[in-house]
Amino acid sequence: KTFLQARHSAVRIVTLEEPEVRDMVRFSALDLGLEPWEWSATYGLRRMGLGPAEGVKGTENPAAALHWLLANLAAPSMVVMLDLADHLGDARVLRATRELAEHFRMGPEAGDGTGRKVLVLLDSKEEVPASVGFLTARYDISAPDDEELEEVVRRAVKKMAQSGPVRAALSKRDLRSLVENLRGLTRRHAEQVVMAAMVEDRALTAEDLPRVID
Repeated sequence: KTFLQARHSAVRIVTLEEPEVRDMVRFSALDLGLEPWEWSATYGLRRMGLGPAEGVKGTENPAAALHWLLANLAAPSMVVMLDLADHLGDARVLRATRELAEHFRMGPEAGDGTGRKVLVLLDSKEEVPASVGFLTARYDISAPDDEELEEVVRRAVKKMAQSGPVRAALSKRDLRSLVENLRGLTRRHAEQVVMAAMVEDRALTAEDLPRVID
């Protein structure tokens, strides 16, 4: 959110943690008063709010989606394009991407923020044409900090509890030790480690710390 407040109009994020980053970006858009949109090759363009998504028919093709956005997007918005890097070898898609990014940057309302629009390219691969790299500001997703890792632990316990009772009995000291040993993992891998520690006895206690360390 802080990065977006620096007035970037085109942002590129490369990550394997797509679901987590999609949520982060969507809620950042809502916090900033931007209408969140999302595109993928499977379902096309969708307007993503807190309620059901609203789709735009005939936009599964990336060039069609980009042209639709150029012609129709009016409200202050953030558009997240998923795996667009895979399609940038197509000259039409590349051209449409450049035109949309430039349109967002040079829009008549871009300066005062009242009609601001942001393009976010969310990919799992690094390679994009140089022209796209030049137009976008790169944002790198950092590893989760201790506070977020604590939330990952709580989320893992809740997920395990969906299939039956779970005994979670960690002191503050034990929880701190658990979090320290999860440092450096991705959010998903940290959750998997915690889930694995609970599988056999459906409990998360100090006795599970050696297994987590292993």
